[in-house]
Formats: sequence, C-alpha cells, structure tokens
Amino acid sequence: MHYVDVARKFTVYKLYLFLAEAAFQQWKEFRGWGAADDA
Repeated sequence: MHYVDVARKFTVYKLYLFLAEAAFQQWKEFRGWGAADDA
C-alpha cells in the first residue's frame, strides 16, 4: 500500500515537472517574440 502511494506521488511530481517545463518553454518563446517585436 505504501509503495503504491509513493509511486503515485512520484508520477504526479513528474507530471508537475513536465507541465512546469512546458510552461517555461512557452513563456520563453513568448518573451523571445516580444523582444523581437520591440526591436
């Protein structure tokens, strides 16, 4: 039971990292386009 709980938490953590990374990449691209428009 404890092992399953740990595995589920780890999966949620990995999912969180994936979403955070995707959001950061999207924000970086958005910033890049904004800087290009300003220039």
